[in-house]
Amino acid sequence: MVLSKERIKEELSKGNIKINSIDRNRPFNEGVQIQESSIDLYLDINNPIIIQPGQTKALRSREIIYISDKLTGFIAPRRRWMERGIFVGSGYIQSGLMNQLDVFVSNISDHEVTINPNDSIYQIIFFEVIPSIKRYEKTNLLSIIKDIPSVLDFLVSSKRDVEKPPAYPDVWCSQGKYWEDLQEGKQKGIFKFLFYKIIDFFWRLQYCHH
Repeated sequence: MVLSKERIKEELSKGNIKINSIDRNRPFNEGVQIQESSIDLYLDINNPIIIQPGQTKALRSREIIYISDKLTGFIAPRRRWMERGIFVGSGYIQSGLMNQLDVFVSNISDHEVTINPNDSIYQIIFFEVIPSIKRYEKTNLLSIIKDIPSVLDFLVSSKRDVEKPPAYPDVWCSQGKYWEDLQEGKQKGIFKFLFYKIIDFFWRLQYCHH
């Protein structure tokens, strides 16, 4: 399950998440960077950089991050930067290490985009690692066997009228949350739809590593 703002603060206080900035003039700011279900991150740049259309740059985070083996996290672009054509990829964050993150910033728009040192263009989203074998087996069975048809349809299809995964809400997933929002009449834009797909892909990918 995705960690909420309150849960992120709790894990920070326990030391299961540690974040420091390598720039003493721009320290990690909990009040500014912690959002409802993520932490905003910055690039390790001292001057504005320009990303040309179709260009990808390999960069590093300003923050040094540690995650205990009780949690996992992955990098996702922020919505307003996605709308400008900027996507950020890094994959899952390995637990136990405390280091800067390697990130790849791509411009898929038809115009150049300038990123300043104080622009937060991406975020880290945290998940709780399933603690027991029984829980893992239950989740694995439900999510990989029962959900296969609807999950594949959600990940590869462009249609916005998604169906409820059979295992939801026993097994949390972005597809189920997206379906739930639609039932409540909450309209989601195309970038939110793509963001949900990204979250679901990485959330389910962890089961392929076991």
